[in-house]
Amino acid sequence: MSTRWRDEIGRGLRGDGPACNVLLGVGNRLRGDDGAGSLLAARLAARGVDRAFDGGTAPEHYCERVASLAPRTVFIADAACFGGREGEVRLLDPRSLGAGAFSTHGVSLRPLAAYLEERCGCRVVVVGIQPAAARDGERISPAVMGAVAELEDCFAGLLAGGAPGEGPA
Repeated sequence: MSTRWRDEIGRGLRGDGPACNVLLGVGNRLRGDDGAGSLLAARLAARGVDRAFDGGTAPEHYCERVASLAPRTVFIADAACFGGREGEVRLLDPRSLGAGAFSTHGVSLRPLAAYLEERCGCRVVVVGIQPAAARDGERISPAVMGAVAELEDCFAGLLAGGAPGEGPA
């Protein structure tokens, strides 16, 4: 699996400490790969990372909690169809996402990101994970589960004070 996204994160966040970053996971875990972002946030929280939030299908409910942390960068992790390989990860500019794009969560990521940027004065980056399938009752695919595991290791370090991949066990 390509680690280009890991390099992009490292270059983009030089000098940012863990207190400057937050991850908001988005998705419906009852719909297979669509739940990738939600699962990532839940796994980070289970590891004791307190700057990762599982927004599930209503990420807008976490905006004020995120804002209260005064982040410099907010990462929104979600399944995203960008034409890549199953489980491929790309960092996406939220302004490049369709304003009214269909999603399984109530609010499109574009206005959510715009609100967080305005409210927090922060940068928002979408961590997109290319899904294989997102149907009711499906399990997460092996490719997407592998991507979630890699992202978990990276963000555990990033949100807990180490370099990407150097987080708490």
